[in-house]
Amino acid sequence: MPLRPPPPTPASRDAAHPEHPDAAAFPPAMRLRLPNGLTVVPQSRTEAEHFYHDIFEKRIYLRHGVTLQPGDCVFDVGGNIGTFALFAGREAPDARIYTFEPAPPVYRRLRANLALNGVRARAFNHGVAEAERTARFTFYPNSSGMSSFYADAREERQVLRLMMDRERDEGLDGMEALLPFADELLDERFRAVEMECRLRPLSAVIREEGVGRIDFLKIDVQKAELEVLRGIDDEHWPLFRQIVIEVHDLDGRLSEVTRLLDERGFDVAVEQDEAVEGSILYNLFAVSRTVPARESDPLRGAAGPSAPGPDAERAAPAPWQLLLLSAPSAEGLDAAAGRLAAHLAEHPALPLSGVAFTLRQAAVHPHRRAVVVRGGEDASALLAGRDPARTADGVAARAEPAPVFLFQGVGEHYPGMGRGLYDAEPVFRAELDRCAELVRGHLGFDLRELLFAADAEAAPESGRVDLRRMLGRVPASPAAERLSRTEAAQPVAFATGYALARLWESRGVRPAALAGHSLGEYTAACVAGVFSLEDALELVALRARAIQALPPGAMLAVSLSPEDAASWTGGGVALAAVNAPELCVLSGTTEGIARVEHALSAAGHAARRLAATHAFHSPLMQPVAEQVGALAARMRLNAPRIPVLSNVSGTWLTAEEAADPAYWARHLVGTVEFARCAAELLARPGVVLVEAGPGGSLGAFVRQQAASQGAAVPPGVASLPHAAEGTPEPAFLLGALGRLWTAGLRLEPAAFPADATSRLVALPDLTAETGTVRSTDFDGETARALAEIWGELLKVNAGPDDDFFLLGGHSLLATRLMARVQDRFGVRMRLRTLFQTRTVAAMARWIDEQAPASPL
Repeated sequence: MPLRPPPPTPASRDAAHPEHPDAAAFPPAMRLRLPNGLTVVPQSRTEAEHFYHDIFEKRIYLRHGVTLQPGDCVFDVGGNIGTFALFAGREAPDARIYTFEPAPPVYRRLRANLALNGVRARAFNHGVAEAERTARFTFYPNSSGMSSFYADAREERQVLRLMMDRERDEGLDGMEALLPFADELLDERFRAVEMECRLRPLSAVIREEGVGRIDFLKIDVQKAELEVLRGIDDEHWPLFRQIVIEVHDLDGRLSEVTRLLDERGFDVAVEQDEAVEGSILYNLFAVSRTVPARESDPLRGAAGPSAPGPDAERAAPAPWQLLLLSAPSAEGLDAAAGRLAAHLAEHPALPLSGVAFTLRQAAVHPHRRAVVVRGGEDASALLAGRDPARTADGVAARAEPAPVFLFQGVGEHYPGMGRGLYDAEPVFRAELDRCAELVRGHLGFDLRELLFAADAEAAPESGRVDLRRMLGRVPASPAAERLSRTEAAQPVAFATGYALARLWESRGVRPAALAGHSLGEYTAACVAGVFSLEDALELVALRARAIQALPPGAMLAVSLSPEDAASWTGGGVALAAVNAPELCVLSGTTEGIARVEHALSAAGHAARRLAATHAFHSPLMQPVAEQVGALAARMRLNAPRIPVLSNVSGTWLTAEEAADPAYWARHLVGTVEFARCAAELLARPGVVLVEAGPGGSLGAFVRQQAASQGAAVPPGVASLPHAAEGTPEPAFLLGALGRLWTAGLRLEPAAFPADATSRLVALPDLTAETGTVRSTDFDGETARALAEIWGELLKVNAGPDDDFFLLGGHSLLATRLMARVQDRFGVRMRLRTLFQTRTVAAMARWIDEQAPASPL
């Protein structure tokens, strides 16, 4: 009997029962019918069947007096694809369910499964921990339940191997044949994808959602269970009636969790499932000694499942959309844009979110165009008009470029900067909030209040450039004056750069290397793991306060080579920075800089006084350097996990330098050798620059260096608009993402979090050269015969580009497929080959390559 029912006809689905967009994103071929009639979109079919067996058949969460009752409030921490949420919805009608899943690919399936089965729940695309932050998450696409912020593939392999051995001993059909392939299978199960994911404390959600009682807290978070519990404030512990946790007993953790719950007033029972007997996995069941079972009335103060919350994903599409088009040639690209513009003009009701989502499913070609549009705008006019502020064209490099993050020092920041992202981007907001809270005690003020000061100058009209402001001919506002003070400017520059870096990482853009200018090297070092965030902020705050206490100084930008600029030093003036071959900065006392400025003007040299309050990167910083070195000596300094360029040497920061407190003291008084850093970047082929700040000044320095060397100019983007530009920040960031794509960067699904609520729409064939997005034609008899075998095993109609595992293939079906391939085609396939080919077309090509050549 087929495991999947035949899909309804398009007419019946659209006219009678249109699918929720969350469910419609996954076609019927990707769905799995469970024995109890529920339908799910699995991340892995084998894993989904395992979840079903444990949760619905073994009912592993309802033991030792733990119950689910109608109307209960349920918190599901570690939601995965939503199996427990579906169970809670069935077991406890009218339950109020809150489910949390940090990994975007799994979160999309969670949302789809809730929609497919009509379970009302609040789904949050973040994890849960003791504090608000982001962290590196190891995602195993083929073993999502073991994905973790504390992944240990060796340990997880041991658990799965133990389960496989036990199933063989119990005589499970096919397991004996599978065990010879165990190592290859486990290699594939633990093929990892690294991503940045957001974490929030449980108490923050309880407050925001107005939850007055929690009847069931389920925690399955792969070694982070203690962090979840530590994120519950004292005032909220009395809200919890029952808690069930999967505990990894490392370093006495099981005893620690048991003791914590006992102290909080819970009776605790512990058991180990027979399937993992002998491993470190235990299930813990806790029932409050003081909180009675819920009365039949609805919960007071609990938000309804459909009420919008501040950080849960909305069903509405994002207001700004990014349309991505590509073609094999420039002419073909123009033609594709014209066809799309005409189609949108003819169909003005098409949702732009669906148009953008559909375009991202198409084949990708070298000639590319990215267009930023907004709901309610005439997208067809924008496509036809080629507005340079909203459109980027490019020819993608053959090899995917490597992102290099650039971090600015002070001088580029302005009041109100980042406010648009703070309001629109949860990751940016969380990281900026985290920095502000960590540094507040060192500064004595909240840097957000200065950065987002209410008396900032009004932004210019959208899309227009304020030349007076750009040229510095408009007096600074009081907010700008306060923000320019070193004690404020340096922490603000660090915090915004750090938050932008984490935002880019959350969108799947991860740095291959890092470079900073002056204070920006501190940000780069922190992102690379040299400093912890807490230590970096303490060091930046000390640096800023100590510099603020020094006598005033001045800085002067000069259009001179380093050698010529050095000839003007002395008498209280030093060479502070070499930014480009013909662009340097002098630093010194106010009197010394005034004298040099006058002399340079008399000699016909261009010079410009910088808006600096002190003589940075000069011997006048020595008193502060000593304090920085002393504080750094008390901190743990690590070798960089990501290559970082050194302002001091102009080349790559060594592990010894990074861990030496004296290096950070020298950094403060020495010349910033950014031009040499740029030359090192240019020596790396195929880089793309991502400036974690406004305007793009560092990218301009790199381009000047490239021009002087005759080197290829790397593409680059800024993360925020210049102070004189009026582009809304969310649109600016989306445009930057589009420019990276036109340069050849592959965009991961995480780049478009709103895709979770988008659905495909009908679009014309935009590129005559490439035809439709998905082919259903098979190339040759081998592919056709292979597709028939797939259909018999998987109970689906497989297309040439369909993935065996996404169609529901698993390890046992893999052994049957390999046997069928040998019987039909006479070639022996290894499990590793199956993992490498995966599609009908690729597998057919491999089979044809193995077959002996026919005699002429």
